[in-house]
Amino acid sequence: MSDEPRYSGRTRAEWANWIATPCGDRWCQTKFHEAKCVVDWMIRTWGLELLQSGSGVIDVGGEPGFVAMALLERGVPAIVVDPSWGLTGKTNRLTNIDQMMQMPGCPKFSALRDMFDENFHAKHADLVSSASAIVSLYGDEATEPSLRFAASLGKPCALIPCNECIRFFPSNNQTYDGYVQACMDIANQNRGRFELVNLVGAPFSRALLVQPPLPEWAEGVIANVSPSTAPMSGSKCNESLTVPVGVLQDLGILHQVLWKMELARSNVGFAYLGQQPTGKNERSRILESNGYQRSCAREGVAGFCSGLPEALVTTPFQVVKVRMQSKELVQLYRNDFDCLVKVLSEEGAMALFTGLSTTVIRNSVWNGIYFGAIAKLSDWSGPGPDGLAGEIQNLVTGLCAGIVATLFDAPLDVVKSRIQESRPTARRTLPATLIELSREGGIPALYKGFVPKAWRMGIGGAVGFVTFEFVHRRLEKAMSGAPDLGAVPDSITTKDEYETCLGKLSFRDGLPDDDTVQKVYDNLDRSRGVSAFLDMVPLASLEAMRRGLVENGMDAANKVMIFETLMDCSSLFLTGNTDTVYATGLLNLQRDGPTVIEMPPSVGPCTVDDAFFRFVTDMGGPGPDRGAGGKYLILPPGYKGSTPEGYYIATSPTYTNWFVGRGFLREGKPDHAAAEWRDKLKVYPLSASGNPPKMEYLNISGRVMNTIHANDFSFFEEVNAVIQYEPIDFLEPELRGNLAAIGIMKGKPFQPDERMKALLTEAAVIGNATSRAISFAPRDKPEIYENSEWQSLFQGGDYHWLSHGGAGGRNKDARTRFFYVATVNSAAMILKMVGVGSQYAMASRDSEHKYLDGAKTYTLTLPPNVPAKDFWSLVVYDTQTRSMLKTKQLFPSRNSVAHAAEIKQSPDGSTTVWFAPSAPPGHEGNWIQTAPGKMWFLLLRLYGPLEPWFDKTWRPGEIVEVVEPEDFVEASVLVWTLVAPQLPSCLRSLEAPPVHSVEVCEEELSGDVYATG
Repeated sequence: MSDEPRYSGRTRAEWANWIATPCGDRWCQTKFHEAKCVVDWMIRTWGLELLQSGSGVIDVGGEPGFVAMALLERGVPAIVVDPSWGLTGKTNRLTNIDQMMQMPGCPKFSALRDMFDENFHAKHADLVSSASAIVSLYGDEATEPSLRFAASLGKPCALIPCNECIRFFPSNNQTYDGYVQACMDIANQNRGRFELVNLVGAPFSRALLVQPPLPEWAEGVIANVSPSTAPMSGSKCNESLTVPVGVLQDLGILHQVLWKMELARSNVGFAYLGQQPTGKNERSRILESNGYQRSCAREGVAGFCSGLPEALVTTPFQVVKVRMQSKELVQLYRNDFDCLVKVLSEEGAMALFTGLSTTVIRNSVWNGIYFGAIAKLSDWSGPGPDGLAGEIQNLVTGLCAGIVATLFDAPLDVVKSRIQESRPTARRTLPATLIELSREGGIPALYKGFVPKAWRMGIGGAVGFVTFEFVHRRLEKAMSGAPDLGAVPDSITTKDEYETCLGKLSFRDGLPDDDTVQKVYDNLDRSRGVSAFLDMVPLASLEAMRRGLVENGMDAANKVMIFETLMDCSSLFLTGNTDTVYATGLLNLQRDGPTVIEMPPSVGPCTVDDAFFRFVTDMGGPGPDRGAGGKYLILPPGYKGSTPEGYYIATSPTYTNWFVGRGFLREGKPDHAAAEWRDKLKVYPLSASGNPPKMEYLNISGRVMNTIHANDFSFFEEVNAVIQYEPIDFLEPELRGNLAAIGIMKGKPFQPDERMKALLTEAAVIGNATSRAISFAPRDKPEIYENSEWQSLFQGGDYHWLSHGGAGGRNKDARTRFFYVATVNSAAMILKMVGVGSQYAMASRDSEHKYLDGAKTYTLTLPPNVPAKDFWSLVVYDTQTRSMLKTKQLFPSRNSVAHAAEIKQSPDGSTTVWFAPSAPPGHEGNWIQTAPGKMWFLLLRLYGPLEPWFDKTWRPGEIVEVVEPEDFVEASVLVWTLVAPQLPSCLRSLEAPPVHSVEVCEEELSGDVYATG
């Protein structure tokens, strides 16, 4: 056995080899993502400035440096403490700290190969004391020392407890939750505060936050809340908070200053959670940030206690004010200062505190009720919005609180004024004054001047409160150095919960919980899979075409397949026709380089499409040779070489290209077109033009073959095959990015895990369903005629699928619809070329807008003078395969040339075609067979379309269901059997017919129902 040291079960070489594998790379990505989640959480919790202070953050057990890299990337110095630092072989592309250190402005980094145990602090006291925080992810034996140091030294600490607690700590409860509880106990024993939080990306999804000891006054508050019910930081708490009398002494401004100094000393960071409710001071924010919500009682007690110091300061001024406002006394003094001097010299200093007890009571009552009302009203109204609406809310709050406080304060104020205006010779006392006022007018006498005072104090309190909040907010921002970021609209914030099609989504101050994260990522991956399916239908379709042709022998440029006796329903081929002689081949420009196609004259149109079914060039009648034939040179992507003269040249963006030509029938027969293709169509590499290889023509009429893309998970495998083969830039970055997001990326193996494979399998189901909805039930029906089921396959009339000339971008639904049911992308198919090329119309529903059912009988009438110079045709297709419907009728079509002798026209020149499982008597020549249990759709083709088609003066009829006579009989019998038993009771309800008439009807109805005729 090797003596080489092992780390977590592997040697250095084994780790290094495994890290280089895709599995190891994914492990590294997961661990780095986890580290970034923890570091981001630390920054949110304690602030970047705190973490950057001192020597930085100690990363305990930090090999190979995931947390350190995350800290450095965010500008935080890092010190890794790990006895195996740099020795395990786990170093990878994500932890290249040496390269990171070369970057300008990189924070300081250092590493210690040492065990973070009970002796570490003695050896490295300066390092520990100067560190800003401690972090440890699965710290093994270092877990408990990290906790003790953090709690006892007042260091913020974030750690995920060791997930191998059974191996390292067998004495503890041998479950992960049990060990977490043990860690909490350790933190408590060392005067730390703990909090469990969920961390996105962490396998155990929980971290333990340790905060340093709080100031004594705060501990006094916390001591009055039982540990079992003490709220966590940031949690909602509706319990009232009992404040002991001793704590009331700490509510002055001095203790607020000391409290802030204590916060700074102990490096505790409290996150400011955004806009606070109206009337909330800094102390309330600090308490609430630790879970102790503001209390109306606490605010009221604080206000009540403020009455004494306020009375001591203000009573002398109140005495002078009252004397100067008294009609009898004002004549004794020249001015305010003279009044003050005379009171002191004649009556003594204590005269300035006349009515002190009453003033204390009055001020305490008013302040207590005012501030308590402010707190309660603020709780009712909730956080005040910014801007004018917020100021109005503050104004109303202050006004109401002032009026309520004055209601209790008014009697005391009247008594105070009477006492303070009295001279020493007639000094009044509180009880005597109350008795005097009650004799003068009872209780109303105590409220003399209440209305003006209520308005004065209410309006004054309102204006004062608005001004206070306005100035307070701005001073707070100015002193904190924070910029004025303006209002935070509700529209940009995230609520705590949403009910969606994914279920409930839950957030904590905008941060999604683990369940929400899983739901949205599953939805994201599934949605990207659906988008990839819809976007890649053209690509998968041509790849399926390529595979089908190659499997049937087309493996060289000089091999061409010809449907010499036309295509029938044996081949699975998207909406192929039975009307023209197909000649088709594949170009491999990577293998063969520039490739020549020699096009015969006067055969028919031919098109070249690339691997994404994009148009490359037309040949034949719609092409630049205009039916005269010629040589076409197809260049590969990025070709830089010279090109010879005498060729029609087109450059393809892809290596794989498919061409297909259609030879027209002569006298309804394919012989001439097949011979033209076989004798004159040539395909060869340009490099072999001096001695082209001999052509091989494969007759594939009647061949059973599949050229249709998959609708399950293998769809994505088809797409991946094309991505790996074709040049990287043949697709735009947006499409490539979406494919890469689901694991399809050039140069990378497509190996989705079980979760991703399941999501992509579902995505294929949804994508296929969406494609079928778009194809057979389009929302924006591309009707050729108003109120018609005849629709255009080329929705928007643009072979680039651009909407409104490009102003509406690319119509992706139109592209998906076309390539889901058809092939061949050609400019000629949508251009108005009277008498040239072909035009198409598709119908999948009857005149009642119902899908076409193969068990039923339908008719379609084509009006006279069908606008087709060459011929027209109707072909029936299977809705499942989008290929010709398989029946005993090998050619499920009618063609005005091939079937000219069989088709019968009506006397008016119109033609009625029948669709049914069996031939209607007398209409065999006009009949296309359908199949019970199979749905179908129809394509009308016009070859050499004429002007009446384009100007819509000629319009085909709708497909009409034919109800057979026997169906009427069956329906009548069914109705009669249902209605007959109810007739007697119905007739009895009529007064006119006698009872015996009903009995006659019953007797008649008791016979055979079929005999009733």
